[in-house]
Amino acid sequence: MIEIRDVTETDYMEWLRLFDLYLQFYNSSLPEEVKKSTFYRSLDYNVPMWSAIAISSETGRPIGLVNYLRHVSTWSTQDKIYMNDLYVDESQRLQGVDTGGLLVYIDQ
Repeated sequence: MIEIRDVTETDYMEWLRLFDLYLQFYNSSLPEEVKKSTFYRSLDYNVPMWSAIAISSETGRPIGLVNYLRHVSTWSTQDKIYMNDLYVDESQRLQGVDTGGLLVYIDQ
């Protein structure tokens, strides 16, 4: 069982750990200021961007993250959700953390 919730300011170090693993997976890197800005923008109510984490019920530690934003669409009168980043810890993959957890959460 996993818990999915929006990040809070106290989640920064765990979010950063997962985001760095995500970047490594794609052989990418970002300056620290960009990563920090991304996290704190997801906490800003004036910015239509969010971040959520999946927390293992066994360990109590975050095992996945999703960063997403809302944008207008030329194909609809309603805003759309755009998933920017999705990462699940390698040891937790193929257990539904992404499709049954994080993606369902952002579709609410």
